[in-house]
Amino acid sequence: MKKVLVTGAGGFIGSHVVDQLLARGDAVRCLVRSTTARTWLAERNIELAEGDLTRPDTLPAAVVGCDAVIHLAGQTRALTYEQFEQVNGLGVRNITQACAAQGNPPVLVLVSSLAAAGPAENGRPRVESDVPRPVSNYGRSKLAGEREAAALAGQVPISILRPPIVIGPRDRMSLELFRPIRRFRVHVVPGFRTRRFSMIHAADLADALLRVVDRGARLPGPAAAGSGGEGIYYAAADEQPTYREMGRLLGRAIDRPYALRVHVPEPLVWTIGGISDLTGRLLKRPAALSIDKVREAVAGDWICNDTRIRCELGFTPAKSLPERVQETAQWYREAGWL
Repeated sequence: MKKVLVTGAGGFIGSHVVDQLLARGDAVRCLVRSTTARTWLAERNIELAEGDLTRPDTLPAAVVGCDAVIHLAGQTRALTYEQFEQVNGLGVRNITQACAAQGNPPVLVLVSSLAAAGPAENGRPRVESDVPRPVSNYGRSKLAGEREAAALAGQVPISILRPPIVIGPRDRMSLELFRPIRRFRVHVVPGFRTRRFSMIHAADLADALLRVVDRGARLPGPAAAGSGGEGIYYAAADEQPTYREMGRLLGRAIDRPYALRVHVPEPLVWTIGGISDLTGRLLKRPAALSIDKVREAVAGDWICNDTRIRCELGFTPAKSLPERVQETAQWYREAGWL
């Protein structure tokens, strides 16, 4: 039995990781802020540790006595790069330093993002040894976090997992993929180019993370992020759907198999993103569709090759992507979200 600290445990992915840790009998401690939503943590056999990634003095007490730390907490929306960097870059530095300060540093598994690596080049899925080329502020901040962690790889056993698009129960973001199809029978596609995407279900991602915690390779040193890729992993479903295929999967899952596909010209997508950004700045609240998200949406194929984690750690998604989409839609219906 391990004692594991999970940051971001109150979120969508974090709650699935907590589920699997508890199911296998590990002792779970969750880093929470006073404002953290605890809906998915209520009535669980877990320990709560109050702390904040931007306040380094609050982290050592949360880390002490842990065998492993799964670092999921991150900033997914922000008005500026500096706001992303505060959590996704400096926050990683702070939790890594807290691990390094322990007499017996725990294994640290950093959950980054495919956005840190950037889109596929010439249609070839990303592999761990590729040089990262992020296209968005979010992606650049996640890569900055990887490099902050790698700087202490000589003191802390560290691995990095870069998931692609994550779907599953409890997720508000993937819910927005279903809603236009459910309400208006419309599937909106940015631009006219064919783009492919890697995806993974949260339960499969949690399984991959626990495998990396237990048996994953660790970063060899400060130069690891973006070099040979040792200690870095991707994990994804077998399928790599296009926008069109994704619309069909979503539609079938919610009894809308013939949703109309509407292509929005890229100039209009950029315009909408700019207006959303301006509105967000006026309201001091980042928008879901920002210029930063548009950069990612029109950049090309977001696909990755996860052969490494399958060969080294025996990871295989428990179910196909269509099955996972169906399960997710069913959960949304039962929860009254869709």
